[in-house]
Amino acid sequence: MKWIAVLAVLAVFLVEGWCRAAEVGKPIDGGAFVEEFIQGSMRLRADPGMSADQKTQTLRHFLDERYDMPDAMNFILGHYWADAPPQQRRRYLVVFEDYMLARYGAQFDVVAGRLAVVGVTIGADGRSIVRTAVSLDGNGAIAVDWILVRRDGPGWLISDVSIGGVSLTELMRQDFSAVLRANQGNVEALLAAIRHRTEALAKAG
Repeated sequence: MKWIAVLAVLAVFLVEGWCRAAEVGKPIDGGAFVEEFIQGSMRLRADPGMSADQKTQTLRHFLDERYDMPDAMNFILGHYWADAPPQQRRRYLVVFEDYMLARYGAQFDVVAGRLAVVGVTIGADGRSIVRTAVSLDGNGAIAVDWILVRRDGPGWLISDVSIGGVSLTELMRQDFSAVLRANQGNVEALLAAIRHRTEALAKAG
């Protein structure tokens, strides 16, 4: 299960993208999107001219532009998201981004150099499933599927990441739903719990 936690960083950093421009009438290649993201993210994290805070803010900007976060949150929170007022939704997105960056950001370099694209499938619904594999130090590899969707304007957006057949958004849905049930559906209690996790990760360094 620890590799599911480690690899979840890929869902965060895919937002960087650095995609090639699409030809008129042709979709951007999802495989190229993932490959360029890997190389671009590694260059960004190795940039000596940027402070840690600058890198975090840059990655947050890409997250806002390249991850279909509202759709993911709609799936993860279900009716709790649908019933939440806009201001509460905005707070949730900020808190969730903080948590993801704190939990997975530092682990990205461990994973990125081991990832390779092994196939791409375009679904009838226009989604692109980019199949990748991450080597495990001579102990085989873990299959990682990136589920990309196209939206007007931004092009590809990440919808989900499946690791060894396990959906990360489904895992988060189960995790957050347990917190919500324990707090009678109080979304503010969930926000507080996520903030507490983020603070603990920051202290652990």
